[in-house]
Amino acid sequence: ERTLFARGARFFRHAARRLGDRLVGYYPYFAFELERMFRPEVAAALDLRRPLSWTESVLAGTEDASSLARVLHHNFETYLPYDLLIKADRSSMLHSLELRSPFLDTELVEIAARIPDGLKRRGPRMKWILKKAFEDLIPEPIQKRKKMGFGVPLAAWFRGDLRDYLLDHLGRGARCHEYLDERAISSLVDEHMAGRADHGQRIWLLLTLEIWLRAVAERREGVVA
Repeated sequence: ERTLFARGARFFRHAARRLGDRLVGYYPYFAFELERMFRPEVAAALDLRRPLSWTESVLAGTEDASSLARVLHHNFETYLPYDLLIKADRSSMLHSLELRSPFLDTELVEIAARIPDGLKRRGPRMKWILKKAFEDLIPEPIQKRKKMGFGVPLAAWFRGDLRDYLLDHLGRGARCHEYLDERAISSLVDEHMAGRADHGQRIWLLLTLEIWLRAVAERREGVVA
């Protein structure tokens, strides 16, 4: 949900929460909606606060630091090793490449961790000191270019080319309905298809679960046969 309105709504929806809750609320997956997504008997057997508990454990001991420093620490301990770095490692090894991340040099990271917040960003300007350090080497258009992530247009794909595939996998008879509430999934998909919300990341998660459950079932059936 990248529109200005969606970002504003998300900000105010979680503004009064503690930092750990706000971080969980910003995840593009299921955070505070877990209870309604699971079947009641499954939800009763699970610790639905686990995502929040894990986030709080990562933030533990950083209470005296600034909010920016705590968020950066959280990203360093979670987003880097469990998302960005593992994607980079798998992609590079697939092509027999040895990848190095120079910005993760130990001494450089230690220096960066001691940099005051005011040098890391200036108002809306991100990575201020980094851009300042290389302003004589990097062309101005590149310095001012908006950040470009690695995301793919899931929202559009699920409403377009992957629509039938999605409906076939998450519709009636889906294996994930054994654990998840069928009506909740149907409502999520309907909202997305109607354009009332962007549930692309959540649908991707559900679709991945369904494909995995089918693969496990096929493997078991093959062993039995």
